[in-house]
Amino acid sequence: MVDQPSALQSESIRGWKEISRYLGVSQRAAQMWEATQGLPVRRTGGARGSVYALKEDLDAWIRQEHAEVGQARQARALQSRRWRTALAGAGAVALAVAAWLTRHPGGAAAAEIRLEAEAAVGLDEQGRERWRTPLPAPDDRFRADPSRSRWLRVDLDADGRQEFLVVAAMGRQDLPQMAEVERHELVLLDQEGRVRWARTASCRVLDAGGKPFNGSWHVHAWTRAREGRRDRVWLGLGHALRFPGVVAELAPDGTLKPLFVNHGHVNALEVLEHNGKIKLLAGGATNALRGGFLAVLDPDAGLTKSPDGGPPRYRTAMEGGAPEAYLLIPAADLTLASGSDVNSVSWLQADGGNGVARAMLGGTACRLYIEFAFPLRPATARLSASCEMHHRQYEQQGLLRHGFDRCPDFRDPLNLQLWTPGQGWTEVQVRLATMQNDL
Repeated sequence: MVDQPSALQSESIRGWKEISRYLGVSQRAAQMWEATQGLPVRRTGGARGSVYALKEDLDAWIRQEHAEVGQARQARALQSRRWRTALAGAGAVALAVAAWLTRHPGGAAAAEIRLEAEAAVGLDEQGRERWRTPLPAPDDRFRADPSRSRWLRVDLDADGRQEFLVVAAMGRQDLPQMAEVERHELVLLDQEGRVRWARTASCRVLDAGGKPFNGSWHVHAWTRAREGRRDRVWLGLGHALRFPGVVAELAPDGTLKPLFVNHGHVNALEVLEHNGKIKLLAGGATNALRGGFLAVLDPDAGLTKSPDGGPPRYRTAMEGGAPEAYLLIPAADLTLASGSDVNSVSWLQADGGNGVARAMLGGTACRLYIEFAFPLRPATARLSASCEMHHRQYEQQGLLRHGFDRCPDFRDPLNLQLWTPGQGWTEVQVRLATMQNDL
């Protein structure tokens, strides 16, 4: 567009610097959007004249871009040359739109959301769509997998209004089978679909040599607790390529503060309340100690670490204290016969100071349920019926040389290992319910 200076209005924005600042992008990005996507910029005095834009034009343009990105029927258009050019030169338009929405009015308030490959969709109480907000992606090769993405209602900033915390599992479309290239993006949306912040899930953890574990982190679990006027949220993470796991607290600005570093992924989290205080129960795998683990953590005690053990490569150079308790579920014969040397706690349920944990034994469907009381005093345990089936299959294959009824790992009692700061490691025997008894 070419206009005379008299056409400038009170709601105009002068120069590329101010235009790009209003949009929340770089000057180069704004200039590329004008060339490739019709950003409504006006000029005075011909092609080389100064530039300006009307706020109402920019608002209308960005809302149109928002609508185009959000509509599922336009998914093919996102693959077009027009979009790829803009993404390559200026980053994802969806990310810039999300940044713009943090400063501009959004849609009507939503009661819940639905996650799609390109967007979070706000729904009212009747399930009607109220708004669409693009999900930020590392680049145009990534799309969210709704089946692995999750969301949670929270109030992180204590403003009395619920927000939507989204963990978007972003997969590479050109490498769909490679889980290690998956990226997990954290996005906080308000009820009107505005993006408060968007960050890649990441924690700074140092290996035994003092170097950070670079690369992607995956969010495997989360839990929350109400404290005062706001929600506290904790995430259980695992490194995509190497062994470490982390329990981290999510700050109101989206940063992650590590609270517990483990030599294996953290796959389950629950809140325990004991004597009026919040405790965390974490579960997962321990590569160093070859088993599954349960740990009781104090979220206000600073950084803690799992007990040292195993090869030095599984240790961390970070300074930290000890968890309140750490229970090891050693690898059983059935675990080793499956081709794995670790178990993994995959599910937790807490009820006051008591709880139940479910451990998967190696690469099998054998499930071990452990009931315990605070702080990790195991009371009883039981096996799923599939354990005997898998055991007999491995017997027939010659991978196990004893019958299920004579298996040393599945006799009553079950032997576990418990670590506490004052005593170190002690053996804990737990009554085991089997097909042959009535525990």
